[in-house]
Amino acid sequence: MGLVPSGSFDAETSAVWVAIAGGWLALLFAFTLARFLVYRRRCVHAEEVERGPTGFCEGATVVGGCVETDDGEPAIRFEIDQRGTEREHKRTWSHVWRETARRVQVRPFYVRLDDDQRVLVLPDDKVKLVDDLETGHWKNNERTRVSEVCVGERVWVRGVLSREGREGSGATAYRGGEAPFVMRRSRFEPVDVSSGSLTTRYTRWRRFYRVSAIIFAVLFTFVQLFVFGSYYVQCLFGRVEIAMITGTSTSVTTSKRSTTRHYVVEAKLADGTKLKDDVTSSVYESARRKKIVEVPFRYVPFARFIHSIGVSAVASIGWIVIVIIIAFVATISLAITRASSVPWYEQRRVVERRSGRIHDHAWDKQVPSNPDLYVSAKKPEG
Repeated sequence: MGLVPSGSFDAETSAVWVAIAGGWLALLFAFTLARFLVYRRRCVHAEEVERGPTGFCEGATVVGGCVETDDGEPAIRFEIDQRGTEREHKRTWSHVWRETARRVQVRPFYVRLDDDQRVLVLPDDKVKLVDDLETGHWKNNERTRVSEVCVGERVWVRGVLSREGREGSGATAYRGGEAPFVMRRSRFEPVDVSSGSLTTRYTRWRRFYRVSAIIFAVLFTFVQLFVFGSYYVQCLFGRVEIAMITGTSTSVTTSKRSTTRHYVVEAKLADGTKLKDDVTSSVYESARRKKIVEVPFRYVPFARFIHSIGVSAVASIGWIVIVIIIAFVATISLAITRASSVPWYEQRRVVERRSGRIHDHAWDKQVPSNPDLYVSAKKPEG
């Protein structure tokens, strides 16, 4: 008869939607787990580089040491102009700083290694600088944020290393003359300069994706076991048997917005096991008027409370909708949380959102090594 419980998809549609809903959460878990493994591997590599030998070879690599420039001026300097706005909602203030202009000053600089070797670094204005972002000037709702690499500062530089002689090396711009080793950007990536520890930029994301992967693992497991568990059990262990209809009943459930009437068919298996399920009004009327006296039920022999009218395992439309909503909300939450955790050096245009008033936090620094991104700071004296 093709019976399907009321409020459920048919067998084919159930299989599709269970795969979509469960697969969505599985993809979220797989994505966050993969990103966690990537950043964990990068952290391990960075730690090995930081404590490893000072020797290096040509090609893509990382070098670390102290910065030297020919004239003592900063090797790299970012100046980012921002305009701020603030708003009050339910007696709670928040504000946003948005980038309006950017100036990048770069110059060739040397990195002096621990063994006293020097590498000439040739960055361009696309250089990625992992460093503090401080307020250099603030007036009313406009301010200038500054980040720079100064002489004597210890940095880690990632790029492509090559040995170059005096001719065409670019080292002649320095009084030091020949630079046997030069680091430039790769074909696809700019020079990457990290102030302080090389692991700074990776530790944050390792922690973020580890927590996200754990949350999605728990969510995925809960959905598979407690929401779709009975469906899977019916698919694997379900047995179909004809049951005699013993009665019918109705019930009503109400909510703030609607009233729903449920139509129930009650039946009994040959061994006396009692079963019942919600059906459509047409099936209910046919059973009530004795037009049908027996119906097939699919049940699990070792857990007969798991059963449904019909011959196939089916999934509840309501539970499918709930899981889809959960997966959608989880996806949006992941995207929003990640966006709010992105430090300034990974943004095309810097946007900083904070709670509180503008004048209370205008001088706060954004610090890569701080899990909360910011540390309190006041206007520098002088």
